[in-house]
Amino acid sequence: MTRWIAALLCASLMVSTPVVTFAQEAESAEFDSLTAQATEAYNEGRYDDAAELFKQAYALRSVSNILYNIGRIYEDSGDIDQAIEYYDQFVVAPNVEQTSRKDALDRLKTLREVKAMRDGESQDTKVADTPAPQPQPDPGPNTGKTVGWVLLGVGGAALVTSGVFALLTQSKFNEFEEATDLETRRSAASAGRTNALLSDVMLATGAVSAVAGLVFIVASGSGGEKSTDTAKVRVSPLMGRAWGVGLDFNF
Repeated sequence: MTRWIAALLCASLMVSTPVVTFAQEAESAEFDSLTAQATEAYNEGRYDDAAELFKQAYALRSVSNILYNIGRIYEDSGDIDQAIEYYDQFVVAPNVEQTSRKDALDRLKTLREVKAMRDGESQDTKVADTPAPQPQPDPGPNTGKTVGWVLLGVGGAALVTSGVFALLTQSKFNEFEEATDLETRRSAASAGRTNALLSDVMLATGAVSAVAGLVFIVASGSGGEKSTDTAKVRVSPLMGRAWGVGLDFNF
């Protein structure tokens, strides 16, 4: 019985060994074919085809040198990012010769410097393409509003002055009432009329100046410089025979 088992075991080993050997030979043949085609494509400048064929070969056999070849293809084609990726895989792969690893490290250093320069130029280009902000024109001082405030101030001062002359008029009136001689009464009456006239003039001037100032301020605030150009005020004193006093203004 033991002899039969031993005979069957030997027979199975004799049958399986050729099958394994044939599969390995077929895989090796395919690997060699892919690498040969990849080398031919690289020499012809068909970089995309060469990289793809080497990747297929690496999937069959994880030979570290293939990673170097793929990195070199991408480097020659100008694809720096892909070249760096495969060189990085190569330098940490097992069973890599020191000379080849040093060469890959040198290439990685150069490629990273080129990448940094390229990225820097891209940023500079973006900055250069961005339009610079245009300076806003200086609107300058608002002349209309300034004139308005000046007129308003003048009007206020004129109204105060009018009040002063009104007080002086009242004083002369009291002096006129209390005078006992004709000369004093005439002098008081003359001064009173003068003060009354000046009070009326200053009152009218102050009122019109204040109104005109408000008009300028409002026009400047709502319409800018254009409004100040169109809002024009003309003030003209009017005086009649009977000491009548007035002001004329137009917009």
